[in-house]
Amino acid sequence: MRRRGFTLIELLVVIAIIAVLIALLLPAVQAAREAARRSQCINNLKQFGLAIQNYNDGNGCIPPNSNNGPPAGVGPTNDFSMKARVLPFLEQAPLYNALNMSYSTGSNENATVRNTRLNVMVCPSDPNNPTNTDGMTTYPNNIGVIRQNGAAIDGPADKMGQSSDGPTITLATITDGTSNTMIFSEWIMGKIGINSPGLWQVYNAGIAEAGGTTPDQYRQACLQAYAANPNGSVFTQKGKDWLLGACGWGGCYSHIMPPNQPACWYGTGSNTDHTIVGASSYHSGGVNCAMLDGSVKFVKSTVNKDVWRALATRAGGEIISADAF
Repeated sequence: MRRRGFTLIELLVVIAIIAVLIALLLPAVQAAREAARRSQCINNLKQFGLAIQNYNDGNGCIPPNSNNGPPAGVGPTNDFSMKARVLPFLEQAPLYNALNMSYSTGSNENATVRNTRLNVMVCPSDPNNPTNTDGMTTYPNNIGVIRQNGAAIDGPADKMGQSSDGPTITLATITDGTSNTMIFSEWIMGKIGINSPGLWQVYNAGIAEAGGTTPDQYRQACLQAYAANPNGSVFTQKGKDWLLGACGWGGCYSHIMPPNQPACWYGTGSNTDHTIVGASSYHSGGVNCAMLDGSVKFVKSTVNKDVWRALATRAGGEIISADAF
């Protein structure tokens, strides 16, 4: 008996059906993977939020954002980030004990810790690599909105050794409420050797801090700098060093810019107490944020800029509706 084979048309139909099924399944698989990565990111930020709570329980205050000088006048500048100070509460006590805070983060004495990759420091949705070492981070801490006329940082952290700051910040001094005050968010890390428009860059806005300058004026200056020269990046290694407290490098971010907008320096350099480097992420539609009460919230990129800034301050007296972000 003669057996009938497939015709060419039948084979092509089968191939077409398989191709359609793959096309339908791939987005679903990718969405599932991104959902898993986003959950891991939320978990990382949750750990940071709880670490702040535990640090406060043990020390009676929130960890500082940075230090303006060496500890007790010994050694180079003590420039360690908030993340470095909560290492014992992230189950990284041996790593914390290996730090020598009598020296700067960039010293040879701290090279091993500085180059240590920690999964809790990096969002798995961010594929970028801003450095040839492993010590990178996607999680900066919030310093607030702006420092003007030498006033203290208005976010939930102080800068030790600087007379304009202080007193030490405790949870009791967060009068806006811990559930309405952010402590950590995320940013898209830099890309080594890439000089093209993107949220991984930090632009030179060409402006300096001045009395009476408003957050909106800083925001406009940054957007204008980006529009005028989108390839004019001054720094493509954002997030390169989780140990360092400098804004944009590994320490802090501000709420001048709403989520997922261009980032800029003040003037031409980074700092530990003022910046136009904001929050950004590879998550569709917004960023994850850790609150001081230990919760994690997803804030949309379309959030009202005044609400976004209110979430940054510790004692601004703003009333924020839960559905505003």
